[in-house]
Amino acid sequence: MDAAASRPRRTMSDHEHGCNCGEPNADGDVFDVRLVPPVVRPGAIFGAIGSLPVGAELILVAPHDPAGLLGNLKLRTPDLTWTYLSDAPGECRVKLVRG
Repeated sequence: MDAAASRPRRTMSDHEHGCNCGEPNADGDVFDVRLVPPVVRPGAIFGAIGSLPVGAELILVAPHDPAGLLGNLKLRTPDLTWTYLSDAPGECRVKLVRG
């Protein structure tokens, strides 16, 4: 029997952020796009936001204010809202919530 098959399946209630890593994530899920190559960054962000269930939130960490990207996200995902958490040089944090 495969070791993965013998492990019990976890649910979101077992582990709030759903990645099954076993670690709690008190700050919410964080997507640091500075680690994603710029050529694929917009697609990765659109995909991440598009896959969020209603009511879910994601903290986006970008190298600069993503105002233009946020406008495009709003056009694609009208129920999306956001709040700026910080805007330090080299690290802008924005909390995105799928409404």
